[in-house]
Amino acid sequence: MITLSTGPDWASIVTAIGTVLVAIVAVGIALAGFAFAIARVPLQDLGVKFRLGGAEVGGILAAILPLALFAAALQITLAFFARTFKEAQTYLSMLMLIPMMPAMFISLQPIKATFAMMAIPVFGQTLLMSDVLRGEPAPVLWFIFAGVMSAVCAALLLAGASRLLRSEKIVFGRSGGA
Repeated sequence: MITLSTGPDWASIVTAIGTVLVAIVAVGIALAGFAFAIARVPLQDLGVKFRLGGAEVGGILAAILPLALFAAALQITLAFFARTFKEAQTYLSMLMLIPMMPAMFISLQPIKATFAMMAIPVFGQTLLMSDVLRGEPAPVLWFIFAGVMSAVCAALLLAGASRLLRSEKIVFGRSGGA
């Protein structure tokens, strides 16, 4: 087998950065739309106590932005296992279920967040956002720990993706008979 590269894999680095930037823009647009919609709904008339001010938006961003790097790394790594564009789309559409599962679990069975739970990417961020939206912000250390754990997991995934790019089978494709 021929080794394709021994230095840094700039293609995966640039791809990850581009994916993260798009994810950050999408989070910003979604959060702005959410804030705009919530401001126009008379929640107090419905008996719902909810506030989405600057502090809450900041807390949500602090929880979500580190997760953008993890999500980008996971998508890139998973896409390398697909043989066709259609297969990659199928993998990535199934991947979209991952962020929904913790939110569904928490809505059905509310749990009290702990520091150790922040070590699990997506789950920790879901708990942090849940606390922020309930008006019970978690300690700043929890946000930092959840962000660091997401970044560590992202680095491991990108290292794996970089290693995959050194394989002829990944770069040049896999034949059906081999």
